[in-house]
This record gives sequence, C-alpha cells and structure tokens, in this order.
Amino acid sequence: MSDLYAKPGAQVFIHIPHIDSSYAMNCLKTLRSFLDVFEHFMDDFSEEWCIYQNKRITYREWHFNQNNIAECKNDYNDMADQIAYICINLRYREYDATNLASLSATINRLDNGNIPMTKDERAVCIHITQRLWLLLNTTELLEMTKYAVFMLGASYACIDSNRIVPTSIYTAPFRLCSNNVHLISPEERIPGIFWWQYISEKMLSAVSCTHQYLINAPCDYSKIDDQYSHKVQGICLKLHQKLILGSRASKMLEQRLQLRAYLEPFLYHPDIDLLLHYLNDPFIRYDFELMPLTQKEIKQVSIMQGLVCAGQLQASDGGEV
Repeated sequence: MSDLYAKPGAQVFIHIPHIDSSYAMNCLKTLRSFLDVFEHFMDDFSEEWCIYQNKRITYREWHFNQNNIAECKNDYNDMADQIAYICINLRYREYDATNLASLSATINRLDNGNIPMTKDERAVCIHITQRLWLLLNTTELLEMTKYAVFMLGASYACIDSNRIVPTSIYTAPFRLCSNNVHLISPEERIPGIFWWQYISEKMLSAVSCTHQYLINAPCDYSKIDDQYSHKVQGICLKLHQKLILGSRASKMLEQRLQLRAYLEPFLYHPDIDLLLHYLNDPFIRYDFELMPLTQKEIKQVSIMQGLVCAGQLQASDGGEV
C-alpha cells in the first residue's frame, strides 16, 4: 500500500491565478524538472503519466522509465495540445511498487470534477513520501520550487508536511477556519504558516506588506528576481530548522508561533467554532497543533470540546441539553 498519505510526508503546493499561452508547456517542463530532482536519488524507477482531456474519464497514459525517459520530452507537444489535468505517479519499478511521489497539475478548466476550485485557479500539487523526503537534498528542491513559481507565474507557493499543506489556496488551514472568507480575495491574505512559503510581489502589495518588513521576520528570507529584468518577483520565507516529519514535528511549533505572531496583520483569523468543527472532522487531515494555534486558542477549543462532549453525554442519558 502506498504510504503517500498513510504516513506524514511532505507536500509542495503552487497556486497560479492566471495563465498564458505558454502555460501548458511550461507546466510540463516544470513537472519534468521536479521528477529529475526526485529520480536523481532513485534507481530502477517508473513514471506513470495520466493525461486527462476535457473530462476526467477521458485520458491517455504514458509510461516512462530509465530506458525511455528521453521520449517524454518528445511527447510534450502532443501532451500540451490535449491536456486538461495531469497526474504522475513515481515509484520503484521492480522490487518495490510503493509510490514515492505523486504530482498533479491543472492546465485547463475541467468539464467534470472540482479541480480547479474556481474557474480561474490553477494548481500544482506534489506529494512526497517520508521515505523520499529523507533522501532528498532539500536545497535542490527549494531551488526547483523557486524556478517553478517564476516559470508558472505563481502568486503563492508553500512546502510543509502533507498533513497541513492545502490542496488549494482556498482550503488552506487559516482560510478554512475563518469566517466570511468569501468576502476576501485569496490573494489578499497570507493563507497559513508553513515551513517554506513564497509570496509574489502582487500578493505582497495586496496584503499591504513590504520587503523591508519581511527581512526582519523570525525566519530565513530570500527573494526571487526576474532573470531578464532583475526586478523582484516575490519573496521566500523559510523556518530555520529542517522540516521534521512525524511525531517530532512539534519541535518546530515555537518557530511557527513566532512567525504567526509577526505576520498576524496579514493572516486570516481563525474562528474557535470553525476550529472545533474541523478538529472533530475525521476527514480533515490537518494537524491543528502544527497550524499553529496559540495556547489561548488551544484552551478555548478544549473548553468547547468539553462542553460538546458533556452535552452529548447528557443527551444520551435522556437529560436536557
């Protein structure tokens, strides 16, 4: 069984609000570059590319391995002409069929299904197993992600545990747990606190933030420049420690809380009732301790949980609620 979701791995999420005529080809090249980074640490691998057309039920499969990997680049034009949504699974080919990475990207609006979340959104999501994450050179992955946001014209991107990284900027933890989010453009708030996040120049302007302000944030800071005009395209924030997966991930909680407090004016503000709702929802994968929550919020949620449990117990005993 794949441990892509069974165990806490890492996820890369890239949000693209608008596309141009070269987007499909750039997206294919970007995914190919991510695969090259991953496969550098693998032997005897296999890629399965599923290219969906107008509907999710209509697709064509390509299969690549070490022997025919060059054919992928030859098929780009064919892919780009018909692609609406792409899904790639990467695994060891012979001795272990376990998935090590899953890459997906929205190219065009689908006739069927709920991707993208809105008609304008495009998203690239990359799930990496804990097993692969431990093999990767994270510096190389970060450089690849910086290249991707520049190539794709992304407004926002982040990397973190797959427990809390959104599959859409519309379902990011802070946004999901805030009231009246439909009144706020997703480009006008920072959607969460993650181990690494990119914020475009346009989004910075929308949240009324400046580079000078972020230089002093309690984290590492870097910028992305247009390689031709040398104008700043956006900034990157990264927590100092390496992303730790699994039970020890809470060691980074203090850094997350410090960054949250610093960026508080530019974040969505979670509501206790919504926090409680999603905390009790077995289908929501977010680890709310890593969201992160303040001690005051944790205490409020605990009190609310106690009241709810007491009410349920009283109701089951036939008493008044």
